[in-house]
Amino acid sequence: MSRVCPLTSSKRYACTGTRLVDSYLYTSALFKAAESRGTVLRLAQAVGLKTSGGRVTAVRLTDEELACEHVIIASGPWAGESESWLGIPIPVEPLKGEILRMALPGPAPVCEMESGDVSLGQRADGLIWVGATEERCGFDMQPSDAARDKLLAAAIRLMPAMSAARIVQHTACLRPATSDRLPIIGKAPGWDNVYLATGGRKKGILLAAGMGQAMADLIAANGRTNLSIDPFAPGRFATRSAEEASR
Repeated sequence: MSRVCPLTSSKRYACTGTRLVDSYLYTSALFKAAESRGTVLRLAQAVGLKTSGGRVTAVRLTDEELACEHVIIASGPWAGESESWLGIPIPVEPLKGEILRMALPGPAPVCEMESGDVSLGQRADGLIWVGATEERCGFDMQPSDAARDKLLAAAIRLMPAMSAARIVQHTACLRPATSDRLPIIGKAPGWDNVYLATGGRKKGILLAAGMGQAMADLIAANGRTNLSIDPFAPGRFATRSAEEASR
């Protein structure tokens, strides 16, 4: 810990309870599990929905239509594009985040550390991941010099030894952020067979298992689930919009 701050050199610290999820390996495992159960993965762009009454009957792709019994809108930061398809408010916008992956000479920290503006810890690839920024700038996914400099300065303040670290990779991604900072999980208001699962912000991977279970329950158990998802209902935005319009 003395490498973090010289003032800690005479003290002892215990770091317990931290666990990390590799999002790439986790997602790959989910795909493989689904395919082993007969799921067919299609990589294509959805451009709209074919509807009849209060049901969606097909998903429109750029070159064809896929018939469906149920539809789950789980398109992350692009979920807001579905507003015009469904005619309901889906206030999701991209929240850009940038991360540095750095090689640190000598021993790595034994646990993940976090201050008010940065976190850092060693991942399975042996690198120290430094992150992450939060910025609303549309769908821009280009890493920026400003974010790099901000993360570096914060990392060195938290752990002075990071001044000797070398940047191996600098990445940027988009997270789905809602207007009230809560995820959207549940049945779309006004539709018989449409569900939404988005808005996880920076915790989307950690929430994925619960969101997936809720979707499976709602579809397979006629709208019932034992998970407490009422605060995340998609209809909360429609209610607020109606209240604001009446003022």
